[in-house]
Amino acid sequence: MKRSTWWETIARNPLLWGAAFTLGYYAMLHGGMLAAALGEPLTAFLIRYTASHSVEYVEVFLFFVGMAALFGKLQDLAGETAPLGKELLPQEQPQAPVREQAAELLAHTKKLPPAWQTTRLVQRVARALGYLARTGNVEELDHYLNQLDDQDRQEAQESLALVRIVVWAVPILGFLGTVVGITLAIANLDPKALESSLGTVVGGLGVAFDTTALALALSMVLMFSMFVVGRVEHRLLQRVDRQTRRVLLERFDSLGWGSDPRLAAVRRMSEAVIAHSQKLVEEQARLWQQALHQVQQAGAETAQQVAEQTGASLAQVLENQSQRLEQLTRAHAETLAAAVRPLTEALLRQQELTQQQWQQWEQQSARLQQILDAVAQIHSLEQTLQQNLAAVSGAHNFEQTLEQLAAVIHLLNTRVAQLPLQQALSPSASERAA
Repeated sequence: MKRSTWWETIARNPLLWGAAFTLGYYAMLHGGMLAAALGEPLTAFLIRYTASHSVEYVEVFLFFVGMAALFGKLQDLAGETAPLGKELLPQEQPQAPVREQAAELLAHTKKLPPAWQTTRLVQRVARALGYLARTGNVEELDHYLNQLDDQDRQEAQESLALVRIVVWAVPILGFLGTVVGITLAIANLDPKALESSLGTVVGGLGVAFDTTALALALSMVLMFSMFVVGRVEHRLLQRVDRQTRRVLLERFDSLGWGSDPRLAAVRRMSEAVIAHSQKLVEEQARLWQQALHQVQQAGAETAQQVAEQTGASLAQVLENQSQRLEQLTRAHAETLAAAVRPLTEALLRQQELTQQQWQQWEQQSARLQQILDAVAQIHSLEQTLQQNLAAVSGAHNFEQTLEQLAAVIHLLNTRVAQLPLQQALSPSASERAA
């Protein structure tokens, strides 16, 4: 919103401009300038419909006030288009925290041309950057931009309040002129002298209809002009909102949810679920409203039929009503089932995917159990091998013992062979003693 000084506010006051236009118009009308430019017939037409009664002067004044307000509005909108499509912020995106980056960009917006500083686009961008510099909350930036857009649209509606009052007041003045004209006609009517008072009566009726016709014509012009200005401002606000989102959301999206792909996926899924749920709720409310309306309408029709056809059976009427209610309930249930079916199918697909993953996990568990069994078998084989190795080691010691015994036997045999035969055959004294 533009901030003007007190003299600028006075200079842009529609009441002053409306008074100036009204004075200029009547000065040219009564001064003969319009007669010279437009001709006598058109000038006489204007005098009849705009200068025949004091109510017409007031209507013309209000018309010029409304047109001055709309013209000033158009001038403001023309100034709003200057920064549209221009680069308001630098293209470089420094690697800095959200608050610091927003503060730097906010300082950059203050360096823009002075004529741009009062436009809605620059002010909205500056307010959004100020919000980020204070909070650093990127996730709520979209919601905050929606609030700013709603505020601008509310201000746009309030800026046309004077024009709406004028559009309302001009027809009221026309009806007031009608009442005044008819009152004058009736007051000047003399039953004793109808011929002499007929002219005055017709003049009063002329004032009544002329003021109404002028009011309706001026109201149509004002309403059409207000519609055109409103459309222009609506399109301007749409362009401002699109460019603001393009400038800010694309820049700060990578610092919010976009920094983690999983969070971005969760956010998209959440937004999709919320949007789908909202659609379901709206559809549910609409269907219930339609069902209630149809039930009320059916009840009214039934009551009318009962009133018109007193001889009809009450049981038949109630049966027909119950059938219609059953049909409405069935139609509502089918519509609700059709709305819920996509969500159910999505849940079933998710369940199938979960079952497939569970089967894969079971297969992997079976394979892991097989690996554990093989490891146990290998451990058992290792123990058996160690026992065999111990047995082999014991057998090797036994062979050495046998070799030693064989050597001893061989030595004894050699000694025995060397002894005389008698000694070998006869026992020794020691043996006998034994």
